[in-house]
Amino acid sequence: MIKLNLSHRVEKLEAATAPASQSQIPVWCEEREAVPDAVDRMVARRQIGEADRERCVFWADWRGAPVGSHEAVISLLERRGAK
Repeated sequence: MIKLNLSHRVEKLEAATAPASQSQIPVWCEEREAVPDAVDRMVARRQIGEADRERCVFWADWRGAPVGSHEAVISLLERRGAK
């Protein structure tokens, strides 16, 4: 088992809670290349504003909330949908 030192843990926490990461909008697509089209559709449906385009990131690159693997993300979404 690898023990992380305190400074490394603090760095990870700061990265996860940095203002820039909190302002990102995760885009849920199967492929990274599909993000621009998905963002176009969200703007057209007025789900996000035109100014929000630059904040959109592929869901796997999102640093807003570390959830782990793809399976963990699916599980999280399923739990939220069941409420």
